[in-house]
Amino acid sequence: MANIDTSDQIHRQSTTREQSAQQPDDCLHQNAYDEILFQLKANQLQPLLIEGARGCGKSYLIKMIHQHRHWSIFIDGQSSNILCLADLLLEVLLQCSRRHCAQASPLAETLKATLQTLQHELDDARIIEQVIDLLSQLNTSQQPLLLCIDNLPELLKDGGSEFIASLDEQLKSGQFSLLASARTPLAKLIPTTRKHLEQYQSIVLESLSSKQCEHLLRCHLPHIDHALIRPLQILTHHSPKALFAMAQSPMNTIEQPFKKMVDGFNDSYQLKLKAIAPKERKVYLALAELWQPSTTKQITDKARMDMRAASALLGRLVSKGLVVEQQGGQTGKGKIYSLADPLLSLWYLSSADKEKTPALMSLLQFMGIFYRHKDWAAQRQAILNEPDQACALAGQSLSNAWPQQTLCQALLEAIDTNKLAMAIGDKETYEQWLEDYVQPIEMARQSGNMAALLSSATKLFEQPVVNQFELLRCIAKAFIAIALETDDNPIKALNSYQELCEDFGQASDPLVQMMVAQSLVNMGLCFERLQQYEAASKCYSDAIAKATAGHHSHMQRIRANALYLKGQSYQVLEKPASAVNVLAKLSNEFAEHLDSKIQAVVARSYVKQGQIWLALEQHSHALKSLNKLIESMRQNTQPQVQLCVAKAHLMQSYLFEKQNKISQALAHLDNLLGLWQDKKAPSSRLRQYLAESWLQRAILLFKSGNAAEAMSSLRRVFANSAKHATPSFSALALVTYLAADKQKLPQLLELFEQNPALQQNSLPLWIALKQEMNEPVMAAKEVLAVAADIRQSIAQNRATLQAQ
Repeated sequence: MANIDTSDQIHRQSTTREQSAQQPDDCLHQNAYDEILFQLKANQLQPLLIEGARGCGKSYLIKMIHQHRHWSIFIDGQSSNILCLADLLLEVLLQCSRRHCAQASPLAETLKATLQTLQHELDDARIIEQVIDLLSQLNTSQQPLLLCIDNLPELLKDGGSEFIASLDEQLKSGQFSLLASARTPLAKLIPTTRKHLEQYQSIVLESLSSKQCEHLLRCHLPHIDHALIRPLQILTHHSPKALFAMAQSPMNTIEQPFKKMVDGFNDSYQLKLKAIAPKERKVYLALAELWQPSTTKQITDKARMDMRAASALLGRLVSKGLVVEQQGGQTGKGKIYSLADPLLSLWYLSSADKEKTPALMSLLQFMGIFYRHKDWAAQRQAILNEPDQACALAGQSLSNAWPQQTLCQALLEAIDTNKLAMAIGDKETYEQWLEDYVQPIEMARQSGNMAALLSSATKLFEQPVVNQFELLRCIAKAFIAIALETDDNPIKALNSYQELCEDFGQASDPLVQMMVAQSLVNMGLCFERLQQYEAASKCYSDAIAKATAGHHSHMQRIRANALYLKGQSYQVLEKPASAVNVLAKLSNEFAEHLDSKIQAVVARSYVKQGQIWLALEQHSHALKSLNKLIESMRQNTQPQVQLCVAKAHLMQSYLFEKQNKISQALAHLDNLLGLWQDKKAPSSRLRQYLAESWLQRAILLFKSGNAAEAMSSLRRVFANSAKHATPSFSALALVTYLAADKQKLPQLLELFEQNPALQQNSLPLWIALKQEMNEPVMAAKEVLAVAADIRQSIAQNRATLQAQ
């Protein structure tokens, strides 16, 4: 096949830029685009063939040229009704007719009539003669009609040599020029097709570069998280089609766009599998499930077939271009096989039972962590500044006023049942009435069904009986607002809370006053969701005043929550002094309070004070706040308090390390880890803190030169995290740092050999370490790509150490 000389490509691009003014900003393969336009202008009769791997952008590029060129026709090579040149020209005439009809051209009716006549013509030569004659009359550009045929080999394979020869004859006559693509490598084509296509000039498309992938993603998703770009490049194998599919999905996590991508391939891959003979398909899918280059024996075992039969079937799949055969393997001998289309493996594994494909799920989780951060400082800062869920505590539903009772039981104690019975009358008993109108609220609240809660509360509020009972009306109004707030309607919820406070603000019933105070807190939370922090702070102040004057036992919780939230709003408003004053008032006032929920808020207030002081670099004040928490609540068994204590120890260790007080930093870590030496952490967040503590301990010990004890701590990092999920970024980064010292590689690999869960959840890291030891490994292309990035980090760390 003749190849185009691109030595003067820069000059040619300068001339074709003027022609391509209509192209979009995100045009893929810009050089190839300009080169094709130049060739079409310079040598209009020479057929051009775009070659490249599946999904590299051939179809996209051909369609772009078709849109640019006015006198052109686009034909999909998958058209199964085109078996000869006459069929092809009828398709050309059909498209011309549609175009003229759409433009209300005076020739539209003539074209339609001619098309209807020729569709019944049995003489192919007469069809060819009349269509060519008509096209020459339509051509006002004095250029040959450009046939843009996507996947030309697919179009030609059923027509035989006669179709190919007649097409060549017409191309040589000057009536047409041709731009086509070939999805199948020429070496895999049938000899008659290959013989003719070898005379075409070729434009070879390479896979998109990382820069082009990033440009494509940013064109469609300008605000995409930078940490997702590299993972998406790897998972799509730089395929524009896959990238376009991913661009249609939310990008909060890797799993979301990945699922969108594989779903987009579902129809085409289902058809592709159906086109493969059953026994060949079984071998093909066995290789897809293995998800890495595999030997004949491995494929045979997976497919449960005779080895000789499987080997013959693999040969057929190789000849069809569906499977790639290579020499090698871990021993360097024999043959190994892999799918020609790696995306099919991802599609097949993602559609299978997740319990059967844990490796793929683990890889996605690993990538989400490894590419999320760039250094330890980012991970550490994320832990220091992470939200503490106080808003969730403060915004709990009003029925927390009766933690040991149902709403019906609480009402029976709070209202006059005789008056309720009289108001209901003879229609039903008050017990039945409560069951009909109050019990549904309780059931909806417990199930978390906000639509049902809104419906039930509205139904109660509309009952005439409720007008005689202030408490019932207040409860109905409160649960209406709660349902609206929880169902993501903060503005409507605000209006409901406002109406409640206006209607019942002067009520004498302590329970009603408690609900007014809680509604003021919830109004503040609504304003925070709307980022109106001044208004939120005002609501918290009103709630504090209402709770201070109230007599209900629950008012103390409301006051504590409101003080905390007011301090937090001051922090957002960049008023740190005011924030610390409010939080200190909270912790001083409730330091000895026995209510467990208030204790949790106090613990949070100490942590929040420490965070604020750290941000101001007032280290002594930060240590004072954190020490108060540890000293007063070290033995508290409430999970939320334990979490705060753990975080306080971690923050202090970071602070002492920053001051280069390594022994004191280690002492805080040892104190924290000692609390949980013989206990099981009750939450994933606490397990994360403990794993981070072991990690911080390992880092400090390495800095102190105690390598043996540091490695022991690193084992505990993985023991605490890898059983539950992928280790944190800091743990992964530490391993890449240690791997820069080649003498530590055997010890690091031993960690994986002793922990199968760690090996599965961190497979790219394990492979990278094996490769650093020059040990041969086989794995999926996606895994090897991540491993290559890890090795790049190791190389950078090694260069830094050598420079020191």
